[in-house]
Amino acid sequence: MPRITTMTNIYLNRERKYRMYVEMQKAVEIIPFEKGEFLMADFRDESFVLFGENPSEPCVAVELNILDKAFDVAGAETVEKVLVRLSEIVSEYCSIPQDRVFTYTRNSAIWTANGMNIDGNLLKF
Repeated sequence: MPRITTMTNIYLNRERKYRMYVEMQKAVEIIPFEKGEFLMADFRDESFVLFGENPSEPCVAVELNILDKAFDVAGAETVEKVLVRLSEIVSEYCSIPQDRVFTYTRNSAIWTANGMNIDGNLLKF
């Protein structure tokens, strides 16, 4: 059973939350064996979330939780596609630029920002 937690510092009305949920159901089905009908989602709007040089500007963090076994079967590339899709959905419905949207899963070190895997594209060690 996949679970998505969306936390943002802006207000989201009930309709936006519902529409995002419907799109998120489709996104999790990219993962083999996951069913959108079993998606549990919670939306924590108007949270005290700060980020970057202008911390009070709108931003959002999206956490995807799936079973370790589902992650192992799907593979990192598939999970990254889901995270990028979740970033697009949230950016669209929250009207927050993608460089202020972060998506991640606890099952791996995959975090996306600005529609890209941070580890593979943004961070250079």
